[in-house]
This record gives sequence, structure tokens and C-alpha cells, in this order.
Amino acid sequence: MPKNDHIEGWQAIADLFGLSEKTMRNRKQELIDAGAIIFMWKGSPPNRTYVVRAKKDKLWAWASDKAKKGEPI
Repeated sequence: MPKNDHIEGWQAIADLFGLSEKTMRNRKQELIDAGAIIFMWKGSPPNRTYVVRAKKDKLWAWASDKAKKGEPI
């Protein structure tokens, strides 16, 4: 799988759809249920941080499903 199939961070996910970071954070549970995002640790202690990572194809599938139902993203 090509490396650019994944994006990292809420802002990058929001930018993909042209929406605000807050809007995408509000969709967190929907995105988890769709299997579009995962949370993972990045770095080593003590500089370890928790980041969100997403697959672009799963994000687009989630958006497509919402559009088919007539729901806004």
C-alpha cells in the first residue's frame, strides 16, 4: 500500500474535506465506527504522543455513504 494512503492528525483529515478541525473531531465516533480512523502512539517515552491516523480510501467511503443518505459531512 502506498505511503500516501494514510494521513495523520485532525487538521489533515479536515483539510481533505475542506472543513474545520472541530467539525471532524465532532464526527469522531462516526469515523471510528466506519473504520476510517485509528488512534496510535507516536514516539518514545517521555515524548510519546497520541495521534489520530486515517486511511484516505476509508474516509472517502465514509463521506460517500453519508452523501448517499443525504446527510452533510
